[in-house]
Amino acid sequence: MSSLFQDVPLAQRKTMLQDNAYAVKEDEMYQKPLSEDEIKVYQKQLVETTISIQRDRKRLKEIKKEYSDRIKENEAKRNEAAQAVQFGSITTTGTVYLMDDQEAGMMEIYAEDGTFITKRPLMPEERQLSIMTAQRTGTFDEE
Repeated sequence: MSSLFQDVPLAQRKTMLQDNAYAVKEDEMYQKPLSEDEIKVYQKQLVETTISIQRDRKRLKEIKKEYSDRIKENEAKRNEAAQAVQFGSITTTGTVYLMDDQEAGMMEIYAEDGTFITKRPLMPEERQLSIMTAQRTGTFDEE
């Protein structure tokens, strides 16, 4: 279909359209055909917007990973603190001293500073089967 009144200036064209129309509807949505130049403008906009979206998605992925790592680190700290509060102790590495109590059948475990850590039953290989056992006093004095 061809355009109407194309040989008439734009201001007059509008008047002629209005005078010859069955009805006039204001603010009506419709599909306006684009010229080749207008299509090229939208193509350029499409390419630029697509590149921008790709950059933004990449940056979002980086930010999500950064925050995810921070959250994991803080969750680990929180879990460690919660266990410390719940059990009243923390897991650590250091030298421990095992002191056997053959009469009670228990092994007492102490930290480097002499703090009592725990006790457990003696294992079979830790039991002394001889009748004569030396008493430990913590000094070199002989009794």
